[in-house]
Amino acid sequence: MGPKQRLNEAIADTGPILHLDEIGSLYLLKIFPKIYASNQVLKELKSFAVNLKKFKFIEPKAIEESRIKNLAKKSDLSKLHEADISVLALADELKVKIILTDDLHLREKSKDNKLIPVGTIGIIFKSYTSGLITR
Repeated sequence: MGPKQRLNEAIADTGPILHLDEIGSLYLLKIFPKIYASNQVLKELKSFAVNLKKFKFIEPKAIEESRIKNLAKKSDLSKLHEADISVLALADELKVKIILTDDLHLREKSKDNKLIPVGTIGIIFKSYTSGLITR
């Protein structure tokens, strides 16, 4: 058997965190015991003034720019931004299967890499089915 799979942990792209912040519902992310965010994603979130300091379950993870560039060269990732590619690189490095993203191209590439993309609506739905929120 290969490296340990991290079940129920996720790698976050900018979109779902930004959108949940816009509706005052970042707390819904606690349906995942641990969420990792690359420095590139955190930089984008900071540019939108998203404050993650009180959300300790979101863990920053550095990913080398050289790793992002190498991954972009190996795969057809021309439609993805650097932060999006960092999500795929981090998922590969940490062996995490769940990707939080609303980006169509990143969702497609996630599926190509046997990852599970979950968008903002999916997070809200899972929060409802797990009893975190009510109708």
